[in-house]
Amino acid sequence: MVCSCVEDMVREQWPYEPWPKSKTPGRECSNPRRHSQEAEFVVEISTVVEKLHSEMTEEMAWVSTTARILENVAGFAKQFHPVSAAIVEEVLTARADLTVNFDLRSKKLVDISNKLSEKFGTYPTPFINTAKSPFITIECKSQDGSNVGAEFQSTLCGSAMLESWRRFGLPKFSDVSAGEPLSAESSSPTIYPTAHRKLSSGDGATEQSAKIDHVFALQVVSFMWSFSVIFVDPRNPPSAEHSRRVLGPFGIGDSRTPTGLYSILRFLDKLYTCKVSTWLPGMLERDTTSMVY
Repeated sequence: MVCSCVEDMVREQWPYEPWPKSKTPGRECSNPRRHSQEAEFVVEISTVVEKLHSEMTEEMAWVSTTARILENVAGFAKQFHPVSAAIVEEVLTARADLTVNFDLRSKKLVDISNKLSEKFGTYPTPFINTAKSPFITIECKSQDGSNVGAEFQSTLCGSAMLESWRRFGLPKFSDVSAGEPLSAESSSPTIYPTAHRKLSSGDGATEQSAKIDHVFALQVVSFMWSFSVIFVDPRNPPSAEHSRRVLGPFGIGDSRTPTGLYSILRFLDKLYTCKVSTWLPGMLERDTTSMVY
């Protein structure tokens, strides 16, 4: 999780950090400049968060600190990920504190942006009078706030966000022969999450597969981070009573210690990568004959 090149740097400034012992032999550092910048950021934020916690700081300070962490993973001028974090001002059916949004003006997403414009005319936004394209929602609470409240607000906003993206249409079910290997669905590590169901017919059993529409919601209660996944079961019609489901919350890490903050940074880095390279292109594969509104 942490390159050996920065361990001494962090230990010097944070001597009481319980570093886990790695059993794998150390490798030559591939990006010492980036790792050094990240180590400085981790120590700085951990120090800030410790102060916020000890002083019983109000929620807005936690929102600002969370936004800094989200932006740091994207990198200066979005050189690592074409995304940005923004404070939520208005939302149609729900409200959370922050969202992470795709920057569809980025050169890294120009092909996606063009396809969205050609196929759908525009991209969806649940926000009033804005042009955001959010894919993660975050609710922050101070240490005297409610974990349950954070979960409820973030998942409610995430559900509204998911419904907005589903205006593109429904995921397509595809027929697969019973004896046919699902190589197209299982061989790639970046495949869009997929559900399968077996069907019986006069000619024998067949299997159908469909993309699973989902969004992530994060909860930040003081220095503790967790996430939930809001998804639609493609095997049920959208009008079904239990078509929308929530998994979680699951722990990510804590921003009060360097190792805990490194866990958060690594989680966000992988989540951004997956959403940009897999989730967003997958949203183009829609059945527009039965649009969702």
